[in-house]
Amino acid sequence: MNLRRLCLFPVLFLSISNICNAASPKEAFVKSVVKQCKISKEEAMKLVSPGRTGTVITFKLCPQKTMTLKNGCIITCGKEGASL
Repeated sequence: MNLRRLCLFPVLFLSISNICNAASPKEAFVKSVVKQCKISKEEAMKLVSPGRTGTVITFKLCPQKTMTLKNGCIITCGKEGASL
């Protein structure tokens, strides 16, 4: 029984650390915009729009492979047709 608990600890630790290190959808969107559009983080933050039809959720769900932002920049989603 103790060996079983001992083996479970590393699995639990790795699971928790992965959750803590995961970027939020908003952070992932901003990072992609900065990289693909070659603009500053502040400018990318201005392109973030909230809600179910906002830029962050559209980028996360990725209904199409590319997405045109209001500044005219076109970004590519990571996983087309992905879901939350």
